[in-house]
Amino acid sequence: MQNNTTGAVMPKRTKLMDKACHKINGFSSLCQDLDKSNAINGKSQSTSDNYRHHLAHIALFYDRNPMELTDQEVTDYLYMLIKKRNTP
Repeated sequence: MQNNTTGAVMPKRTKLMDKACHKINGFSSLCQDLDKSNAINGKSQSTSDNYRHHLAHIALFYDRNPMELTDQEVTDYLYMLIKKRNTP
C-alpha cells in the first residue's frame, strides 16, 4: 500500500480506480451506472467493486473507456490475460 497526499494508506484498488477515473474520460460515470444497475439487480457491493476493478484494468490498458472498445479488443485482452497466467 502507498501513502496518498494526506499521509493515509491507500489500498492498491483505490489507487487503480482513482487513476482510471482521472485518466479515462467517462470512467466515473460508467462506474456510477454500473453500481446503480448492480443495486437494482440485487448484486452485492463486493460484486460492484470487482467489476469496477477489472474495468479499470482494461480501461488503463487500452487508455480508453471500456464502452468504446471493440469486441475484438476485449477478446484480445482476455486472451492476453489467459496467456500471461499460463506462462511458467
